[in-house]
Amino acid sequence: MSTLHTIEQEIEDLEYIDNMMETHESVAATYMRRTKQSIVKSRAFYDGMRNAYDDVSRAYREEFADTKQKTSFFSGIFWKTLANRVRRKQEVTVWLSSNTGLYGDIIQKTFQVFLQHISSVKTDIIIVGKRGKLLFDERMPRTRYMYQDMPDTATSPKDLASLVVLFSQYRRVRVFYGKFENFVSQKAFSTMLGDIQETSTADNKEMKPATQYLFEPSLKEVARFFETEILASLFIQITEESRLAKLAARMYQLDAATEHIAKILSTVVFERQKLLHQLENKRQLELVNSRIALDI
Repeated sequence: MSTLHTIEQEIEDLEYIDNMMETHESVAATYMRRTKQSIVKSRAFYDGMRNAYDDVSRAYREEFADTKQKTSFFSGIFWKTLANRVRRKQEVTVWLSSNTGLYGDIIQKTFQVFLQHISSVKTDIIIVGKRGKLLFDERMPRTRYMYQDMPDTATSPKDLASLVVLFSQYRRVRVFYGKFENFVSQKAFSTMLGDIQETSTADNKEMKPATQYLFEPSLKEVARFFETEILASLFIQITEESRLAKLAARMYQLDAATEHIAKILSTVVFERQKLLHQLENKRQLELVNSRIALDI
């Protein structure tokens, strides 16, 4: 049976945990509000940048093909050498996880979708975040992958420098991450960076012609800029979307934990009051018995 001392100690511990949870929830809410405002303000800009990236990529490929067709047969060696020079690996799959826990189930959701993808296609793998590395090593210990560290807080271009270098070695970069829908719902999501996905001939007929561009100072310089600077900017936006989803998942989990602690605390406080009444009744009974014994 619990004593009054143990019950009061349990109440003290629960109140401490409750205060700690509320503090973490307040911090997460602050970061979430800042991140959400930043994403909302920049989403239209990055959507436009992505469209420009796709248009320029399509125009680049078409102009490259037209130029090659117009070149004489005897310069085929030149184009073969150029193609070998720009040849890159086909695809790399990136999973944005986290460095710490307490992010609800969004990490597991993206992990499951990520595993389904890499099990069905031939691709290189990049794991971002210590938590993801731990999960992947436990689940697929014999699978080769590249690991990159990245802070769970705000991401700067400096933090992404090594990742952008890796991305430049591939034609396509598929990124798996959590995407924010609302406070109680975050979903696993993937997006493709790099070359435009191949479409069928029927789809190509329905597509409107690519915008005609004049490349200055040269097509090579413009392509290099889009493959590095623009891709890095788009990836920063993806990391911000991922961070927002993780913060929302953390807030939801902390809110649920706070409610659960409040219920437990209420039960323990009731037990304390019940025990106090029992002790008071016992004291009163002892007092009555002592007076009867003394015949007072």
